[in-house]
Amino acid sequence: MWYTGAPMIRAQNAIRLGLRAATRNPELAFAKTLLDLGGTALSLLPVFFAAVCAYLVATRVDLAPGLFQAVAALEAMTWGTAGALACALLLSWVLGAAFWSGALPLLAADAELSRRPPPGNFFLLAGRGFSRVVAASTMATGIMLLVRIAFFLVLALSALACVVHPTVARFAALALLLTAGLAVYFLVDLLGELWLVRAAALGDGTTVAFGRAASLLGRRLGACLLVSIEFAFFDLMVALLSGAAIAVALAQADVGLDPAETAFSIPARVAVSIAFGAVFAWLEVARKGSLAALAADDDGLIDETPPEPLPPPPDERIVEALPVVEEPIIEALPVPEEEVVEALPADEKKDPENGH
Repeated sequence: MWYTGAPMIRAQNAIRLGLRAATRNPELAFAKTLLDLGGTALSLLPVFFAAVCAYLVATRVDLAPGLFQAVAALEAMTWGTAGALACALLLSWVLGAAFWSGALPLLAADAELSRRPPPGNFFLLAGRGFSRVVAASTMATGIMLLVRIAFFLVLALSALACVVHPTVARFAALALLLTAGLAVYFLVDLLGELWLVRAAALGDGTTVAFGRAASLLGRRLGACLLVSIEFAFFDLMVALLSGAAIAVALAQADVGLDPAETAFSIPARVAVSIAFGAVFAWLEVARKGSLAALAADDDGLIDETPPEPLPPPPDERIVEALPVVEEPIIEALPVPEEEVVEALPADEKKDPENGH
């Protein structure tokens, strides 16, 4: 049996443990930020390189011939750019799997030990669990792609049917299908995350991790959904704040102010984007830590039951000593002084019979 029957932690406690683990291990959020920024820059690099090549070709001749030559250069670089983009995405995905193979065990250990794990174990854990995490992540990503394709095809066919023969029943069926598809997509995505957590944090094999993740999702569906919904709400709040900050920056730039004198110059806007990216990474690490806490609690590794109170000391009654009867002190009577007879010499002793 997988479930040990131990008291289960609530969703709010799991969220607290995840936030505490992400805060107590800030280097994980920092590394996740660098991975996100590096992956984005790496993905944009092939497109930027193709655009630079097209610009150099277009500027060698006049405008009209240059445009045609730029389009021809882009067509010639289509497959090369697509291959470079695919390689960049694959490299980013592999680095992400390597990161979670080392970060998830640390987050689970933090939730289990209620303290920061010993330093120097990240690369050791990443090396040991990389193969399991890559296999689980590959299968989870493949299932998600199939679900997305099926959802898109069914939704497109239903929308086409509603356009060709619009009826109330078909629109109602389309709305029901959209709602059910979103719910299934959300649950499959959550199952994939639990699958990754089981493989990385608890050392399960690919198939065993899938079975235990599905079992955990079935038993603790409410807690898992609450964790995902709350962190989605946190992400939405951060996204709104980030959008507002960038909008203010763009508004400051549009009024014609000097960028060197405004508070939101281009470097400042880049810094704001990086800062909010770090917040997003911290929330992602905390969400994975919360799911790792739920998975560890499913195996009975987390015990948050309060310790039993110590038994009270025995009630020892203090018996007061009985009062001592005060006896009167009687002074000793004076001893009569006896006459001291000095000893006479032996020759001077009188014999009482002779009268001497």
